[in-house]
Amino acid sequence: MLVYVDLLSGAQICSDSYPTSTIASGAIMAVESKKVEVGGDNIDIGANASKGDGEDGPVEDESVEDVKETVINIVDAHTLQKMSISKKEYTLFIKDYYKKLIKKMNGDKFDILFDDADYKAPDDKAEAKAAEEEAEAGLDAAKKAELKAAKARIVSFKKNFDNIQNWVKDEILKNFDDFEFYMPKDTEFGETMLVPARYIGEALAPTFYYFVDGLKEEKF
Repeated sequence: MLVYVDLLSGAQICSDSYPTSTIASGAIMAVESKKVEVGGDNIDIGANASKGDGEDGPVEDESVEDVKETVINIVDAHTLQKMSISKKEYTLFIKDYYKKLIKKMNGDKFDILFDDADYKAPDDKAEAKAAEEEAEAGLDAAKKAELKAAKARIVSFKKNFDNIQNWVKDEILKNFDDFEFYMPKDTEFGETMLVPARYIGEALAPTFYYFVDGLKEEKF
């Protein structure tokens, strides 16, 4: 199974276990959720598991019945939390998210090349290119593979950027009240992907939308 990790926070926010398609020319991953029941098991917490009369009177059954709860499977499996956010707040968030995402991508590349995510490249493009080529020549095969993936992510994000912006403008901002927003628990707002979700037609559970270039795949 592939688990999708948020590039900014490192939190697991989805997997390939759900029906998935891509939209916006491949820039957005649309993932269908469903509502499921969890709980409902009898949990034995210790002694006196059966009812009867003891020396001091009736003995209660000390097993605990776990109450069933209906949840959205993606939310439950990946510990997402629903956020309350205004259209103005989301507009500010998404602009900042784009900047943080490309900074993170470049930082990952520099960390591989120079062991320094905050590396500042020379202003001269030729010098910057030469420095990267020299650093890459000294990498082992595993690091070169990591570098290739990091560079590909940057290229993909730049290629997809207009499609992402147009989708956000045409779908989310124009239909803002139709969307819910989720983020992984135990992460800080603004430092993680904010995942929009929308009920389509008569669907009983929403479709979740992920920015493909903001995800990192890990085998589980």
